[in-house]
Amino acid sequence: MGAFIFLLGCFLLGRIRLRFLMRELRISLPIQVIQPKLGSVLVGIVFAAGWTPCIGPILLSEKETSVLTDKICLINSSIQI
Repeated sequence: MGAFIFLLGCFLLGRIRLRFLMRELRISLPIQVIQPKLGSVLVGIVFAAGWTPCIGPILLSEKETSVLTDKICLINSSIQI
């Protein structure tokens, strides 16, 4: 795993060229098949599906911290006037 990360770092620095990372894939569909509003909804669904695994553990840890400590509640109540 470390070697893979090292290779990706070298690729980002421009030291090596990895051809499989330099390809581009585009899907072209006719405008009549997907209306612009439907396309926006699909992009939103895909974004939400990709975002959920990233933000879930962070929100869970913040919630757990706020339940286990009273300091966060004191800080939040002092900010509100």
